[in-house]
Amino acid sequence: MCSGTENRYILDGIYIFNPSSLTILNNETNELVKIHNTSAKCLLLLIEKHATIVTQKQLLQYAWEEKSNTVTHNALYQCILNLRKNFMQLGCTKNIITTVPRKGLMIAEDISILIQDELDKKVTTPLSQPQKKKRLSMMLMFVCIVLTILSICLALVYKNKTTDFRELYTQVKLDEKSCKYFINRDNGFEKKEIEMLLQHNTLCKDNKFLFVTAYSEMKSKSVLICDNIPGESRKTKCISLYLP
Repeated sequence: MCSGTENRYILDGIYIFNPSSLTILNNETNELVKIHNTSAKCLLLLIEKHATIVTQKQLLQYAWEEKSNTVTHNALYQCILNLRKNFMQLGCTKNIITTVPRKGLMIAEDISILIQDELDKKVTTPLSQPQKKKRLSMMLMFVCIVLTILSICLALVYKNKTTDFRELYTQVKLDEKSCKYFINRDNGFEKKEIEMLLQHNTLCKDNKFLFVTAYSEMKSKSVLICDNIPGESRKTKCISLYLP
């Protein structure tokens, strides 16, 4: 048992390392591998020194403690080799542990690491920038979906009133005449960018009305395809699509 910590560590957003139980779990597939105590100590030190080179001497002293003077470098090499095999067993294609020639070993900065509290199993302390970017992207995607749902709700709730989707969307005139394109007014795109965004759209057919919700900060977009402008007819039918 690797003592000295009750934390769990999430590597690259997928692999949960538990020093107490000497295990690494793939959080996507639920595959679990058991690792040796010395391997766990080496991995723990590399995590604590994230993005910093750790020398062989430091690893030997940390993992083998008072026996470090009698342990060969081959034992350390085998320990690191076993860790790399463990990550491969879990389906990891990245090189979690990097060798720096004639200097030591490290976990690269682009490998994100989070601390997961052992008591409440809740991620609390971010250690890397990539995870923040991923979270922001997910939030923007969520906003896009919510706006699409709100658009549909407006069409349903106010179908007996004079609410016009043109208040929320502006029409984009393209050479394509079989459909009428609209895009949300707060999209943030330049005019030419909007035309490029829509001109290759393959959803246009049968004189439909396409209401596109897109933002310049996001690659994904949602499309509301209707046979009329929502709110102008009780018989208007629409379908909603999300395009990543």
